[in-house]
Formats: sequence, C-alpha cells, structure tokens
Amino acid sequence: MDLNEYAKGLIQEYGPKVQAGLGLVTQAAQRGLGLIGQDAARGAEIMNDPRNAWIGTNPVGKVGMEGLALAGKVLGGLGLGGMTVYHGSPHLFDKFSLSKIGTGEGAQAYGHGLYFAENPKVAAQYRKNLTMDVPAMAKRQELQEQIGWYKQKEQYARSKGLHDEADKYLSTAIRLDNELKSLPKPGGLYHVDLPDEEVNKMLEWDKPLSEQPWHVQRTLSDFADKEMERIREVYKKRGVSDEMVEHIVAETRAMWDDPKQTGEQIYRRLFAGNENQAFAAEQLRSLGIPGIRYLDGMSRGTGDKNVTYNYVVFDDALPTIKKRE
Repeated sequence: MDLNEYAKGLIQEYGPKVQAGLGLVTQAAQRGLGLIGQDAARGAEIMNDPRNAWIGTNPVGKVGMEGLALAGKVLGGLGLGGMTVYHGSPHLFDKFSLSKIGTGEGAQAYGHGLYFAENPKVAAQYRKNLTMDVPAMAKRQELQEQIGWYKQKEQYARSKGLHDEADKYLSTAIRLDNELKSLPKPGGLYHVDLPDEEVNKMLEWDKPLSEQPWHVQRTLSDFADKEMERIREVYKKRGVSDEMVEHIVAETRAMWDDPKQTGEQIYRRLFAGNENQAFAAEQLRSLGIPGIRYLDGMSRGTGDKNVTYNYVVFDDALPTIKKRE
C-alpha cells in the first residue's frame, strides 16, 4: 500500500473539506505511526515499499492503520451531508428487495441491482413509463378529457352571457376534478436515503480507473493481487513453465492496472464468461464496493458541469424509504 497515494485519494474524494480536518487527521495518523510492534509483518511490508520512504524508520502496525481509518471517519463527519435519491415504480411497497429485480423496467443496463436517481424528475418519468398499462390510467385519461370539455363549455357559455349555464358546467368540472384527485396514483415515487459512506465507495461507471474513488482503486488493486496468485496456481498445475506463467501474469496485471479503463469495462470484465451479470454485482459487493454510479440520461453527453447521477445498489439493506408519493 502506497500511503502517499492513500493521502492523495482522500484529497481527491473530499477536496477542500480535507483542510478543515487536517489537524485531527494529522493527530490520528501520528498516533498510529508512532506506535510500534502491533503487527510486525504488516508494518514491515509497508515500510519495505519504497513508495513509503517518506515515513522514516518506524514500522507501521495495526494501530497506524487504525489512525488512518480514524482520519477517514473524521473526514466523513465534516458536513459531507446526506444522500437522498429517488425511485419510481409501478408497485407499492415498504422495503426494497433484490428478489424483485425485473418486475420494473428490468433492463439492468448499468449493472444488476436496485436503481435510484439523484434527480427526482428522472424517477418520476420511470414511474410514469412503467405504469402506462395500469387500468387506472384509462380512468384518469377519461376524467381529464371530460374536465377539459366542461371547462370549454363553461367559457363559451360565459362569452354568450349565459352565466347560470356556465356555473353548471364549472360545477361539473370541479366535481370531476375532485374525482380525479381521489384516484390512487399509479405506483409510487419513493424518497430514499443511501448511507454517505456507502455512496463514497461506489464504482464510477463513466470514469477511468485513475479517477475512481480511492476505496475502489485500493479494493481493485487488492483483488488483482489475489487474482494473479490464482492465475499462477492454475497455470503451474497445468505444467506451464515459470517463465511463461510470469509472462501471462504480467500481461493480465497490466490489463487490470490500466488507468484508462472505465468502470463499465471493469464491471464487464468481472462477469466475462458468465451468462448472468449478477455474478459481477456479487463480486463487487463481496469486495466492499456496494454499487455503481453513472450519469443519468439528462446529463450524459451534455458537457455540463451541473450533472446528476443514477445509482445501482447491490445490497437491499442499504436503501431506506423515507417517503412515498
């Protein structure tokens, strides 16, 4: 682990908010870095990494790591705010469930999981699109047409001075409008809370590896380490020469470390060879990457800085419904 890169990752994720917590961060890190011998093997591994020569001569053990973790928690409490997202559905329910995937739009174009929108208009449009076949929609349309007709008749009658007749038309339009309002809305628009710490760990679908959140970069790097060991074992059991094995490992690792590969490419590589892309979602979830973030249709390709995102969540325990309308 390169602690220089760890620090850069924190700054990249939290920007100017890091400055407000530098005093507490430094205190926490120094406390951890100054304690020796808690985990000699891990400390030696970190200290032998030439990228960490800036630390000095003290081995870093578990407490050092805890100090850095505490720094992250400090940053997490610096007013990063809550994440309220929205979900449009043709169904009414009180809790999200991965078992219901496919009962809505079902496309799962950006990964296998529960879909949420940062922009409520996006979620509202999904609800509208997915409830067009609900029988109540026909009744709604009928009432809307009748209301429009009676309002036109009311305006015409008033233009002719027939005020009593106009009042009757208006009264009928009001009664029909009240009937329309009393109809249950098709489906629901859900206001949902996602934990901040989980949102900050999500894979960025549109961004290259070099711009992924630090947690994602570190997690994928650790996964690639284990994957390389697995590849070595597989080829050695097949009797492949050590030289060829290392060549294969080097080429595969270079592919995983490519800083230009996007989150989408990383995701698709994880389920390559599997018919069900749920495998990739489960892989990422088990690694500690709880979901995917991607630009919504209103923001994609616009070049606008004020963009909004959609979220794919792999764990149905994370979203909490706050309100339904």
